[in-house]
Amino acid sequence: MKTLKIAQIIAVFTAIFFTACSSSEEEGGDGGTGTDVTITSLVVSADAATVVAGEIINLTATAMMSNGSEVDKTAESTFYVNGMPLASNKYIGSVVGDILVKAAAGSLMSEEITIQGIQAATLTAFSKKAVIEDYTGTWCGYCPRVSYAISLVEEQSDKVFAIAAHIGDDMQNSYSVQLENNFDVPGYPTAYVNRVSTWNYPEPNNVSQATSIAQGTTTAGLAINSVLTNTTLEVVVSTSLTETINSTKLVVFVLEDGIVASQANYTSHYVGDPVDDFVHNHVLRYAATNVLGNITDGGAGTHHTAFKINLPSTIQDATNTGIVAMLVDTTGKIVYNAQYAAVNVDKDFD
Repeated sequence: MKTLKIAQIIAVFTAIFFTACSSSEEEGGDGGTGTDVTITSLVVSADAATVVAGEIINLTATAMMSNGSEVDKTAESTFYVNGMPLASNKYIGSVVGDILVKAAAGSLMSEEITIQGIQAATLTAFSKKAVIEDYTGTWCGYCPRVSYAISLVEEQSDKVFAIAAHIGDDMQNSYSVQLENNFDVPGYPTAYVNRVSTWNYPEPNNVSQATSIAQGTTTAGLAINSVLTNTTLEVVVSTSLTETINSTKLVVFVLEDGIVASQANYTSHYVGDPVDDFVHNHVLRYAATNVLGNITDGGAGTHHTAFKINLPSTIQDATNTGIVAMLVDTTGKIVYNAQYAAVNVDKDFD
């Protein structure tokens, strides 16, 4: 009996001893000294002291530990620029002057740092672009004629951007309906070039109506840069004018490519009716502005407008999206110039 009690006492003592040792090692984490290692501060930094408006800088958050080590907390942190949270650690410059940056990780908040936003040198003339707004639907048997014509345009020019406004199918949304209502679409298919001219029938025979507009230079230009983080799209659209244009508006749309859906087809340009695996491109998915545009700075010089967009759930693949931006007149129905960029692509003035 005494032997059994002694064995029990030894077992209990041993369990306590190893538990204490294990606890000390876990809390200490410094080689067994028993001293707790804690975070003393969170430090935010940028990979550059300046950022050119429209360009991207990367931000980093680092935890400073009590034992002198450093731990990268970038993935766990939320970054704030001038008080507004970013969706990632990438910031697109949209401000000229002081930019205040800080980071938060859990209950930790860093001190603010200041980086300088600077204006980029811009061009004195900009290449002309054109926009085709195609009013279409999967039910419309003659609409593939315009899709085919757009493909011919794209073979000849990279300065003409198509927007497919779907009506009466699963790709219809409030923005395509607003466009249809504002432009009094008479029937389907209908396509407008630069919002002012109906694309003449048969459109495949009148490719030059679009490509001829996208030639030469003009006094207004646009640049686009974006960062896609999951379903959050942060965009900066830069506009540059060599002379003042009063009552200028900015239109910004998000488009999606590569949507496969059955398409009625009464044309000879595609095989079958319907075409079960028809690929729909340039599909209007979201408008970051009014479809006729928001008033923007029309003064001579370069201006920057930032957007933070929560992409709609109707988008099938956010990596297949892109941004088209237009400078338009006060009515929203005359296009001065346009620009397009796929997401995560920096499209500079040209």
